Amino acid sequence: QNKLLLVATERGWGRPVGGQPSTHILKIDDQRFPGLVSAEAAALRLARGLGLGDLDPQLHQIEGVDCLIVARYDRLRAADGTIGRVHQEDSCQALGVMPDAHRGRGKYESSGGPTFAQIASLLRRYSADPGDELDRLVRVIAFTMIIGNADAHAKNFSLLHKDGTIVLAPLYDLLSTTLYPELSPKL
Repeated sequence: QNKLLLVATERGWGRPVGGQPSTHILKIDDQRFPGLVSAEAAALRLARGLGLGDLDPQLHQIEGVDCLIVARYDRLRAADGTIGRVHQEDSCQALGVMPDAHRGRGKYESSGGPTFAQIASLLRRYSADPGDELDRLVRVIAFTMIIGNADAHAKNFSLLHKDGTIVLAPLYDLLSTTLYPELSPKL
């Protein structure tokens, strides 16, 4: 999926340069899979409604192309307007797994990538409230299966670092891939 990093400024959208943190991600609809950004927006809204995400997806049309703009969950805006990063790691980073291994498929469990059991082990060991985090992980797994998101790889499950502990990040990069018969239905 085509993506572009954006930064919201007082004058509108810009591209982050020189180490400036991005604030949003722009995704462009794919001609091979029409409606992809609308389907992702619907999945993100559903996750938010179920308390599994906090992203507010915005659909826009730019020069006749459907686009999705999503605010980053790992950014904080200070009172003076500066943008700060919240430390986060995707599951591959947290577990030391190379996502590019196995011909770029190392992020998938079926190709040796991280498993939900390994993610659960991290939550058990490093979160301040393992019971709540493990419960949330189970709900995330169930949601992923129910919406038919066969592209739920380890780079789409992240951990936020807060006060020396970790929490499971809000769901992001969601799509019901089963809506597109040409995509693999294998979870």
